[in-house]
Amino acid sequence: MSIDTHRARYREAAASFEAALLRFHKLTLKFAADQPRVPAGSPDGGQWTSGGPAASELIADPFSVFLNDLPTLLLAGGFEKEDMGKTVQEFVAEKCKGTISRELPDQFLETTLQDLMAAKKRGELGANKCYKLIHEPRFRKEK
Repeated sequence: MSIDTHRARYREAAASFEAALLRFHKLTLKFAADQPRVPAGSPDGGQWTSGGPAASELIADPFSVFLNDLPTLLLAGGFEKEDMGKTVQEFVAEKCKGTISRELPDQFLETTLQDLMAAKKRGELGANKCYKLIHEPRFRKEK
């Protein structure tokens, strides 16, 4: 399978997953007609309440956080948000097998992943290769 096919499938899966989460999130936010409201004059006046957090709030809050972070994850090229500040060398040491060193371009070792993504976008020589290699499943450490 080519890398372009892999990327297209990743983007398609990410878009489908995001759409499913949004549908689920909307379903959890629907009100129940028999649910009481917070009294007028209160800071949350007029909102539906059950005396404690509604089940939809307990479910929706974690999904809201995830949905807020999802565009960042997708824009980060599949890297975790917390990895974006790491240098390529730090990321490789933590998440990649040592065999990657034979093929990885040296000029990006001290570059952060965020800067690597920018260099790739600008078309800098070697940035695309570096990006592809650290995404290769054959170079990733087993979890």
